[in-house]
Amino acid sequence: MFGNPCINAKQSAIWLETSGYKCCPVLSDYGMPSLLEYYSEHYNLTFDLSDWKESLIRMAIPFAKKMITIVAPDSFQISDLVKTEAYRKRVLLNSVSLSNFSDSQLEKAQHRFSIHTLDSSGVNFPPETESILGQTKETYFEMLPYAIRKQVGYTGKNHE
Repeated sequence: MFGNPCINAKQSAIWLETSGYKCCPVLSDYGMPSLLEYYSEHYNLTFDLSDWKESLIRMAIPFAKKMITIVAPDSFQISDLVKTEAYRKRVLLNSVSLSNFSDSQLEKAQHRFSIHTLDSSGVNFPPETESILGQTKETYFEMLPYAIRKQVGYTGKNHE
């Protein structure tokens, strides 16, 4: 749920440090009870986990700087409770429809692979990696924010 926008561990560490560790919850224990206790103590929030979609969005609001992007089916409606909480925190809710993505992209997005790099750069992989995965390491770089692409020296097509 709180995946970071970084390509490698070094970027992730910088991201955590520059946000003052306020970009995601840092818990001393694992599990949903610990997470719910954290939100109750720090943000006075409780959740109805039977409405998991609303709960996930509400859990993101305290950590958002400006915006939360919600990727969901066209029929998805953001609840009034979520809208009110986002408004109070001055967080914009940005809806992106699943129909903006091809079936192939959605299928690939359901999988995540962790692959060790050859060095600490986070972008130099063993040569066989691209043939095993059937794609280059740059395949989806254009979908990342420019600042992240710039950090790893990617100078692809679009620059903002």
